[in-house]
Order: sequence, then C-alpha cells, then structure tokens
Amino acid sequence: MYVCPMNWDLLYFRLSLVWMAITAAMLIYVLVA
Repeated sequence: MYVCPMNWDLLYFRLSLVWMAITAAMLIYVLVA
C-alpha cells in the first residue's frame, strides 16, 4: 500500500509538535512544582 510521502511528513511534523508541547509542559510543571 502506497501512501503519499508528503502526508507522512505532515503527520510526523504534527506529532513532533505535540511531543514538544507535552515535553515543555512537563518541564514547566516540574520547574514550577
């Protein structure tokens, strides 16, 4: 099954943004707490 590479790039880009947001939230929570 072939999937357009651009769609995969967009998917990984969004996942990386979500991961960075979660990581930043954790760091802020640890620093504040």
